[in-house]
Amino acid sequence: MSIVDKGITQNVTVNGRRTSMKLEPENWKALEDICRWEGLSLHEICSLVDDLRDTDVASETATAPTRTSTVRAFIISYFRQALHDLQQLSDVVTDTRPTANSAIDRGSDRLKALLAPR
Repeated sequence: MSIVDKGITQNVTVNGRRTSMKLEPENWKALEDICRWEGLSLHEICSLVDDLRDTDVASETATAPTRTSTVRAFIISYFRQALHDLQQLSDVVTDTRPTANSAIDRGSDRLKALLAPR
């Protein structure tokens, strides 16, 4: 499956209103994983994300981002936070940081930036 596959449209109920969203297959899979890990339905996750979108819009701009783009941003944020949490847990379990000679320290600066807490 290519990352540029065409989107799949699926009906969801967001805060009691039926609507549809078009996402790439990998984003639907990621959203399903998030739902399973959080013990929430697709409709509940989409409603929570939509609530955040409304809050952000009121405080930042007069033009609302689309629901679909907000869900995509949520998916990325969720997995970035999970990666950060995993890194923190790893540091606690091993009680050490990688040494200057380790493969992690020689890794890409971009990966390190993604792992850095914000």
